[in-house]
Amino acid sequence: MMKKVILMAALAVFALAGCDKGSDSFEFNAQSLEQTTWEGEVVVTDSGKVVESKSIRLQFYTIGTGIYVTKQAGYSNETTDFDYSIDKKMMDIIAEGSLNGKYLLSEFSKSKMVLETFGDYTVTITLHRK
Repeated sequence: MMKKVILMAALAVFALAGCDKGSDSFEFNAQSLEQTTWEGEVVVTDSGKVVESKSIRLQFYTIGTGIYVTKQAGYSNETTDFDYSIDKKMMDIIAEGSLNGKYLLSEFSKSKMVLETFGDYTVTITLHRK
């Protein structure tokens, strides 16, 4: 009887040891972003001077689709469906709205993401996971 108990305990230890410890890992890819919600701020700068700032709430529905809502004082809210793809540190947002474009990931963790794009202006999107 004692051998059976020891054998059962050993099997339980081996079974638990085989559990995926990487389940807490969070990588910058469409699979990790799927069905997550993020909130933050979009800041547009020109030579370091802020020319526009608005709040944003962004949801990734599936691998490749989502919706965002931006709010800016004095303007009506912008709600836009979008498609997206990720290639290494680049996120391409395909949308009819103001965030359409390619963004470079400058910071990423399970709870924070910072995306930037450069052109005539610098656009920085800082997001915190909800």
